[in-house]
Amino acid sequence: MVDQAQLNAIELQRDGSPVPATEITLTPFTQDQHIAVFPGLAEKRYRFVLADSVPGRIVEIQSEVPSKTGNSRPRRP
Repeated sequence: MVDQAQLNAIELQRDGSPVPATEITLTPFTQDQHIAVFPGLAEKRYRFVLADSVPGRIVEIQSEVPSKTGNSRPRRP
C-alpha cells in the first residue's frame, strides 16, 4: 500500500488559522491479483489527512467506492 500512496502538502483552516497538513490518497486494490473475489472494490479509494498541530495528528479518514454510473459517495467513519 505504501508504494501506491500519493502524498500532497495541503493547508487547512483550524480555529481561523491556516495549518499545514498532508493528504494521503491511495487505491490499494487496483493491482491485487485476487480482486476477482471482490470486483466492486477494485477502484476503492482511501484518503487520509494528517496535521502535526492536531492532537492525534488525524484530521480526516475517508473511503470511496466509485459506482459504475459515476455517482460515488464518500464514506466517513
